[in-house]
Amino acid sequence: MKTGQQPEVHLNYQSLYKLNPQTARSAMLEVWSQTGNISKTALMFSTTRKVVQLAIKKHEDGNLADRSHGAITVHNRTEVKVEEKVIALKNSTKFGYRRVAKNLREKQDLNIKDSTVRNILKRARVKGLLKGEKLRSSNGKPVRFYDWYSAEPFEIIQTDLKVILDKKALPQEVYYHTQRYNLPLYQWTAECVNTRVRFLCYSYEKSFTNGLTFYLMIIAWLRAHNIRAELVFTVDWGEEFGGKSRQKITDLRKLLKPLGATVHQNHKGQSQENGFVERSHRTDDEEFYIPRLQTIKTNDQFFLESFNWVWYYNTKRGHTGEGMKDGTPYQKLQKQYYWIPKDICAFPPLLLDNISTTIGPW
Repeated sequence: MKTGQQPEVHLNYQSLYKLNPQTARSAMLEVWSQTGNISKTALMFSTTRKVVQLAIKKHEDGNLADRSHGAITVHNRTEVKVEEKVIALKNSTKFGYRRVAKNLREKQDLNIKDSTVRNILKRARVKGLLKGEKLRSSNGKPVRFYDWYSAEPFEIIQTDLKVILDKKALPQEVYYHTQRYNLPLYQWTAECVNTRVRFLCYSYEKSFTNGLTFYLMIIAWLRAHNIRAELVFTVDWGEEFGGKSRQKITDLRKLLKPLGATVHQNHKGQSQENGFVERSHRTDDEEFYIPRLQTIKTNDQFFLESFNWVWYYNTKRGHTGEGMKDGTPYQKLQKQYYWIPKDICAFPPLLLDNISTTIGPW
């Protein structure tokens, strides 16, 4: 450099680009307008002539922002009408992607894969096209206290009480029919998270004594079918399962321990920790109570229908949940415990009030 000559200024275009692409191109164009030389401008910004030429072209087009890097033409893309059907079915039913795909294949005769539906819903979720979706935790991941999918059959049993007489779930005519014929008001549900095998009982009262009776019946049924695993019943904070009474929970655990079972209370307000059994209540409403309750007028008829429903759910109805592959709960159970007979799925739904009175008050 000669004496009195100004030193050359060198800028780093990449550093400016990372901060703001439009600002980086504006600065480059300002230098180019002063020098009138593409090569000198490229040298000053430690970049190539092609980058400068691109900035000039964008300036002529009137837009210095980056263009989308997505493909202009997407080959084998799903038709817009099909995507609309997928999104509409998801919004109207709240089904998971596997069940949405199954419904479209069976009822609308569409040849569509589960993975295709999953990708369509993923794009729709980003665009905000899905209604009423909520994340189950702050980072969007499901909250679990156990590794459910590595548990052996019946090691973890989600347990819950469902109010059958629910105005939000039942149509008005079904609701009043249930009242008129004095059918059972509460459904007690126990569901194995590994296989989805479910057991049901009913009652007119939601008492802790009925809850204790339900535990004992489930344990006796499983032990009678040679299930020797340590049983963990996961429950919410309802009074029928012990609630806030630490004394009841402590005494209940002492009682169940010799039977190889225990009770785990989920976190307060975290219904997703009992997600499988909570979701099954909706299936009860949609596939059993709403279509069948109006045909039932006596308790004997009610319990016969309930028994048929439990048998259908466990041995005939395909499930699209994680790891189920559209199989039945018994098929999932048989793959792991081939020696268990099918009659384990034939748990008799009974009226707990009639049984718990012989136990006496807790």
